Amino acid sequence: MVRRRLLEELSVEEWMLDLKNWPKVDITLLSKEHQGMYLKRKQAMDLYFMSERSVTDIIQQTGITYKRISYFVKRCLYPNNNGSIFGYTALIPYKRIDKNQFPSAPPNYIDTGKAGSFTVLLNTHPQLRVFLEDMVLPKKKNEIVEKGMMIKVLHKKFLQLCKEIGIQSHQYPFTTKDFAKRSLERYIVKLKKEHLIVYTFQENKELGSYMAHNGVGVKNHPLIARPYRRVQFDAHKIDILISITFLTPEGDEVTKILDRIWILNIIDEATRCVLGYHLCLNKEYSSWDVLKCLHNAVKPQVDPEFSIPGLKLSENAGFPSQKFETCKWALWDEFLIDNAKANDAQLVTEKLKHVIGCSINQGPVSMPERRPIIERFFGLLEENGFHRLPNTTGSDPTDTKRNKPEEYAIKYRISEWEIEELTTALIAEYNATPHSGLGYLSPLEAMEQRIQRYFVRTLGEEERENLSFFVLRAKRTIRGKDRRPYIQYKAVEYRNDIIANLPDLVGTELELLIDIDDLRSIRAFFRDGSELGLLYATGKWGISKHSLKTREAIISLRNKKLIHFTEFEDPIEVFQRYLEKKGTRYKTARNQLANLKKEREKEVPSSIPAFESEESSLIQKEFIEIGSKNKKRRFTKTLGY
Repeated sequence: MVRRRLLEELSVEEWMLDLKNWPKVDITLLSKEHQGMYLKRKQAMDLYFMSERSVTDIIQQTGITYKRISYFVKRCLYPNNNGSIFGYTALIPYKRIDKNQFPSAPPNYIDTGKAGSFTVLLNTHPQLRVFLEDMVLPKKKNEIVEKGMMIKVLHKKFLQLCKEIGIQSHQYPFTTKDFAKRSLERYIVKLKKEHLIVYTFQENKELGSYMAHNGVGVKNHPLIARPYRRVQFDAHKIDILISITFLTPEGDEVTKILDRIWILNIIDEATRCVLGYHLCLNKEYSSWDVLKCLHNAVKPQVDPEFSIPGLKLSENAGFPSQKFETCKWALWDEFLIDNAKANDAQLVTEKLKHVIGCSINQGPVSMPERRPIIERFFGLLEENGFHRLPNTTGSDPTDTKRNKPEEYAIKYRISEWEIEELTTALIAEYNATPHSGLGYLSPLEAMEQRIQRYFVRTLGEEERENLSFFVLRAKRTIRGKDRRPYIQYKAVEYRNDIIANLPDLVGTELELLIDIDDLRSIRAFFRDGSELGLLYATGKWGISKHSLKTREAIISLRNKKLIHFTEFEDPIEVFQRYLEKKGTRYKTARNQLANLKKEREKEVPSSIPAFESEESSLIQKEFIEIGSKNKKRRFTKTLGY
């Protein structure tokens, strides 16, 4: 009865009474004397909780008094800082347990030097506890507090608050020699330990984020052996500077430094093979660059042709899609990325789900520890490649490898195409280098073995010709009051001979397929699915190949009245001249200029005559029926050119 009454007084939960849940003790770490004391106490607790023996029998068998048995029961059931109880660890001789938690203090309590006075003070005046927590662990995002506040400053504020809430000079903490400064300091240290992640995040967001996502929990995914089961994606700013040579408005040739460029990479977790990469020349990479990287990882790689003298690949080097037929047009099942804005863009998500057909595993932003394989690869790429160049910036400003990279980049006119060739060679050689994580097989050797044991999903043959990574869908209505019919997309008119010669089509809504890599033409369909054909950009917009990103940049500059062009001028040429002028002063403009030049170097001249050409002739007319909700009408479709 005594036992039951004691447990009722303690208000213990059922799980606390199961000794299997109690924290254990390794008695081999105790001295012989302490081992004997501990085993006697443990025997008493085992009999108390697990047998029906009376307390008198337990006292006779163990030699422990009734008062001490009650004391040990309370200690064992006392909660610890881990959300459990002390259990058997409370029986270790001379082990201290913090039990300075009392409900309140007498109203005129004066410190007598006993432990627990500071805790009593905080329990009696909860506003003091709240104040200290707010000073050390601010909860509001917009709350501004002093970082790393000195204890003497905090102590001064603390005493001021004590006076404001009515604590008299004859009461604690004013009755101690140091006005409870040491007690306050110990409490702050304890508070920081109990809320280590919150405090660390307040002082250093990067370190706090690292602590919040590492070292806790259990690794919950098995070892991946099947190729293309999961791939990791990330972007890395290369530790080099490159240059660009261009003409100023005065006709002078100048060579200037660009901002550091990005490399975007996709690597297979199982085999460590790099599947594809993309170099972004802009200051920040965008969803457009992510799509480029996806495209390069899926589409089979071709054998590179290097223009740098002496640069060549070893016999076994290359990419999986070059070496193995199974890896051509191969698709992965899971895409591991961080939660950066460019990666999370709707266009990227849509292509991953509908073209690749994979799930997306989005981790936290700025947490490279979640993608260790690709982060290690970037380190190797820098160490074995870029850090060996004279134009390297090193890993940080104090790196001894950094030796006037700006001067060397300009002196040797190191350009983006040279870095692209070097990057291709470095990655191809990496794929053929023995890897410690693969039992010293190379990534390509591991891939060769595993594609024979596992199934690899590939893109269907009918989808390969029209790989739609760069295709957007949009709707536009044909307009043309008192003029030839047209549609408008991104501030430019589009038409072909069919709609230009059929005013009856005005008001018809079209479905558009837009190649964001080349806006010179757009493919159009009627709402019932029948194809209308290609619509071509009018004027000079239809001559030079340009991307959606370039079009938007030009229109934005025109709207701001920073550039101007007539219908007889090529907007792309005007944009390039603008960037060349700005590039003499600004790095961002140089990066844009380098990107535009790269875009135009890959231009394929259009074989389609301009819409305004008088040489186009009408060859055939046929009737096409268009259905609508209320009526059907017929019009003449013109096929020409």
